[in-house]
Amino acid sequence: MSETPVYVLECRDLSKSYRQGPQRLLVLDNVNLQLRQAEHLAIVGRSGSGKSTLLHLLGGLTDSDQGTVLVNGINLTAASASERAKIRNQKIGFVYQFHHLLPEFSALENVAMPLLLGNMERRFAYNRAEKMLESVGLLSRASHRQAELSGGERQRVAIARALVTRPALVLADEPTGNLDSESAEQVFQLMRALSQQHRTAFIVVTHDESMANTMHRSLRLVDGKFSDQSS
Repeated sequence: MSETPVYVLECRDLSKSYRQGPQRLLVLDNVNLQLRQAEHLAIVGRSGSGKSTLLHLLGGLTDSDQGTVLVNGINLTAASASERAKIRNQKIGFVYQFHHLLPEFSALENVAMPLLLGNMERRFAYNRAEKMLESVGLLSRASHRQAELSGGERQRVAIARALVTRPALVLADEPTGNLDSESAEQVFQLMRALSQQHRTAFIVVTHDESMANTMHRSLRLVDGKFSDQSS
């Protein structure tokens, strides 16, 4: 029997650069990170500091120049495109500033989508999706489409979709950046509660220092490296 990995997420010596005309712009420079089960980590930094790029690398959405990313002990960096897609579907949830709901589908259908893409039988997928909508207080809105939901409701649906596969890790990129302060606080408190309930680790990229200060840890990206760490 294989041992449970100590860390939900590890990245080792992760670097990323982009070509800008004749030059290469170094965005991330040998970044190292470890995250435990149910841990909440905030990543802060000025615009253009590489926060979103780091999330894309951690989620296997972008290739690094060098380094390794492990999710639940699985080497995401070395995986094929199809293997990465499977790991993302089963192990990682994503929440963005803009919810990215599919407008032609209902809230229930949007939440069930990751399960259906993972080949779960429809009736089981819809049953679990209903339970997730209930946990975010939106079961009564299950049949409503994106246009019929408020901004806060849309983001709560997006959180339900991110958690419906029961992932080990959720990556959230400015998840409350498009909401008013009251809705933002509700969404953030919901994320914390669901994380504890499902033992899911969260990495949240945010400009909101007050939000970052409520996390277990906060790391600041400066010039492609973490400049400080608080716990």
